[in-house]
Amino acid sequence: MTELSQKAARMSAGQQQQLTQKAIHHARKAIKLEPGNADFLTTLGSIYRVANQYEEAEEAYRQALQYNPKEPIALDGLGQTLWHLAGKNQFQKEAAEIYFKQAIAENPNLEIAYFSLAKLSLELDDAEQAVFYGNQALAKHPGASIFATVGDAYQRLEKFVKAEQCYQQGIKKFPDHATCYKQYTDLAIEQGNLQQAKELSNKISTLTPDDPESLIILAKTHELAKEFTTAEAIYNGLINQSLRSEYYYYLAANQVKQGDKQAALESLAQGMAIELERQKDKTFLGIYLAQFTRNWTHFNHAVEVLKLLPPQLPSYQQAHAQQLVRTVLLRINGEHTKYPIHIENDITLYSSYLLDIHYSPEYTQEEVYTAHCEFDRLFAQPLALTSPPHRISSGTGQQLRIGYMSQDFRAHSVAYFIEPILSNHDPEKVAVFCYYNNTHQDAVTERFKGYCNGGWRDCMEWTDDELANIIRRDKIDILVDLMGHTGKNRILVFARKPAPVQMAYLGYSDTTGLTAIDYRLTDTYVEPEGAEQFSSEQLLRMPGSYFCYRPADITKDITVNPLPALSKNYITFGSFNAYNKITNTQIKHWAAILARVPDSRLLLKVRQSGDLLRNFKTIIRKRFAQYGIASERLIIKDYARSLEIALKIYHEVDICLDTYPYNGATTTCESLWMGCPVVSLYGQNHVSRMSLSILSAVGLAELAVDNAQVYIETAVTLAQDIDKLKNLRASMRERLQNSPLMDATGFTKELEQHYQDIWQTYIEASSSPQEQAIITFPL
Repeated sequence: MTELSQKAARMSAGQQQQLTQKAIHHARKAIKLEPGNADFLTTLGSIYRVANQYEEAEEAYRQALQYNPKEPIALDGLGQTLWHLAGKNQFQKEAAEIYFKQAIAENPNLEIAYFSLAKLSLELDDAEQAVFYGNQALAKHPGASIFATVGDAYQRLEKFVKAEQCYQQGIKKFPDHATCYKQYTDLAIEQGNLQQAKELSNKISTLTPDDPESLIILAKTHELAKEFTTAEAIYNGLINQSLRSEYYYYLAANQVKQGDKQAALESLAQGMAIELERQKDKTFLGIYLAQFTRNWTHFNHAVEVLKLLPPQLPSYQQAHAQQLVRTVLLRINGEHTKYPIHIENDITLYSSYLLDIHYSPEYTQEEVYTAHCEFDRLFAQPLALTSPPHRISSGTGQQLRIGYMSQDFRAHSVAYFIEPILSNHDPEKVAVFCYYNNTHQDAVTERFKGYCNGGWRDCMEWTDDELANIIRRDKIDILVDLMGHTGKNRILVFARKPAPVQMAYLGYSDTTGLTAIDYRLTDTYVEPEGAEQFSSEQLLRMPGSYFCYRPADITKDITVNPLPALSKNYITFGSFNAYNKITNTQIKHWAAILARVPDSRLLLKVRQSGDLLRNFKTIIRKRFAQYGIASERLIIKDYARSLEIALKIYHEVDICLDTYPYNGATTTCESLWMGCPVVSLYGQNHVSRMSLSILSAVGLAELAVDNAQVYIETAVTLAQDIDKLKNLRASMRERLQNSPLMDATGFTKELEQHYQDIWQTYIEASSSPQEQAIITFPL
């Protein structure tokens, strides 16, 4: 840009700013004359939004809606403003979505709201909604960006013909607009259509020669043609213009494809340096590397680089990198093998490691137990030695003070199992205290607060010492951990022994390893005779299943539909379990089932979205292809934004297939609630026997087997018996409701008796409880 043009641009910007300030001045003056005029306030909000003063715009729009809640321009403007301010805040984006829909309801001809909803729907990973609103936007006022958005939505839904038609229509109507060309090229690259990708990317280069996004598309096209050095030159040119970390992602991936892994490591290190300058915390490394893998089209290349990465890092970062490598191998390639990790100095990583090893069939029960005991030796026992004696506040027959600690007193799967217990406690026998280790509050959280006749404590901001002292001050008799080694756990609070009796339950499906935790609530299905040798806690077995299930309220309005196979004339199997539970051995078993049941399909629902979802779809199809299963027989659903949407996917499924060695629990219960029988393979350890416990409780123990070949045969035999499937679907919800699994009153009564028994055991074991030292703790 010449000096003259720069001066002209500055003058233009200055004039625009002056005009904006004048407009704001006049709008405010009008509002002062008519304070309740919604039109004037809406105009002010729009001026602020155009001037990028979004906080002021939000305030003006909200004031306008106070005077006229149905003003469509204000509703749309507030939606636009919240969307801009949202960043990565999902809830604020969903709030914007609501305002757009309200704007359309008030003015069905408001074109911009339809387009905004389509674009926002893509950000919310709701491609079907994006198609719906995008097509309405096209019908009202077709534009190049709208064609590109609808095409992108079709592409995410894997409706490639419709996506291509959409891009072609956009290009025909707007031949000089690059947006549709970019999306169309992306589709051509994804489908491996080299000639088409070249033609399209060349056109993009003509229209927008200096646009970084266009250059990246051009580089990807060269990579598709195996012209790696040309693509590398483009990436280096982008880096020379701007030191952005994502450019190093692409460069590193390119160098791996060329076989130069050392150069890839150096590029990755430079990209990491950019990020680490902004975030010094070493834990950010794992987040950054995860983001790195998200941006790679070929995950196998990411894995290869990550395997080489730890030795290149400072020692304090190596454990974090190794942990990420293991996670990538497990979650992306299905490589559930043992991976050596040295994390003796990092409690967070060690806890995460203990959770992760349950997903691998390679670890024996003894190895898993030993790893948990080692955690106790390294981190917990030194704290237990400092624990002072307890004051006994209750006696036999008195009200027991029970504390429950969790991060999931909210809309979460754990709540489905703990809420029925808390809501059924006898207040004369139990004083309930909840220690909530989270900042998220919702309607479910408010219900939990109502169950606390003892006290509610928001404890996430407290240190372990502070929280332990509060628990002592609350004079808790029995403290129950609902987290174990899951994220945001407070396991070291339990190591400090703040309550005389401590118990583990529900949130973590194994021993905690802590000698400071006295009991673990379980049952004979998940912990059969002999399991004591692999538990640091004394096993407290419930007479039936240790699960007590209550579906979320919204599920009661979602009815069970007729068996899908009756109308489709083929069986649809399904698995809604987390992707990282799907081992390569599991895929081998599922492929064998599909091969034995003609025309059958397998529906999978994974938690990823966007580009990452598309990459996962490619990977999992390749994993099935090696066992002869064509991609057309796999239905891979996108991330469901709500429980209602997720449960309605069961309307497409006839039989659910459980995962091994990490069974489903919530997914197994939800499958049964929606009328789908579950076929499960069980093993020796707790996580591999959870569905056995649930199926036994509802009288379907025959669907849980301990042999892989029998697992395959059971699924095949059930698929061939349409009458049985039809009857099971029609009766399954009633079967569940009448089972011990949903007898919250009986379960809680039994649990309260266990509490009384173990408290009496503690009293009797205390030789002179009256003479125990009474310790005073600061408030």
